[in-house]
Amino acid sequence: MSDLRQILRLHGDSSSKLTVRNVVMQDDEMDDDGNPIPPEVYALIEGDRDALRFLAEAIIAQIDSDNGCTLSLHPFGAGSSHFSRASSVGLYIHRLPCDLHPGEVIR
Repeated sequence: MSDLRQILRLHGDSSSKLTVRNVVMQDDEMDDDGNPIPPEVYALIEGDRDALRFLAEAIIAQIDSDNGCTLSLHPFGAGSSHFSRASSVGLYIHRLPCDLHPGEVIR
């Protein structure tokens, strides 16, 4: 089991950065009734091997952690050293079951 704080600290000085942003994909196709197919919104998580490995290890460490149910990183806040300048959204990982949030709902 890896310590989440150690993983965050080790990667913080790395030149490998995550890019996280919303991407909207729109096809010009129609459904069976001739209506346009609505756009699909994706969360793009992009990076080199080291950046993606950092994210995977951080998620696994959070899964195994006894220190809360959430991992929150944002390009304009806590955890910004892990993101590229092209990032526009952060990551909020919430492990269930959760004793801290009634009904296990975040916002």
